[in-house]
Amino acid sequence: MIKHTAGPWKENQYSAGYEIYGGEHSKLVASVAVRRHDDPEGRANSLLIAAAPELLEALEKCKEAMQAHMKRYGPTPNIVTAENIAADVLAKVRP
Repeated sequence: MIKHTAGPWKENQYSAGYEIYGGEHSKLVASVAVRRHDDPEGRANSLLIAAAPELLEALEKCKEAMQAHMKRYGPTPNIVTAENIAADVLAKVRP
C-alpha cells in the first residue's frame, strides 16, 4: 500500500503562492502557485490540499459506518449510492 505523508498538513503562504507541509520533519507536500497574492481560488485550493489527510480519514470512517448500517438494517438506495461514491474515491488513493 502506498502511504502519504503523515498529517496534519499545514499551509504556509509565501510571495508566489502557498506551500503545504506535513509529517514529522515538515516535509514539503505540495505547492500552489497564484497569479495574485490575494487569489481566493489559490487559497481555497491550498486549504483543501492541507485538509487532505483529515478528509481521507473522515471518508474512511463514513464508509465503515455506512457498511455497518447496511449490515444491520439492510441496504437503502441512498446509503448504497454514498458507499459506492466513497469506495470509488478511496480506490483512487488506496490502489
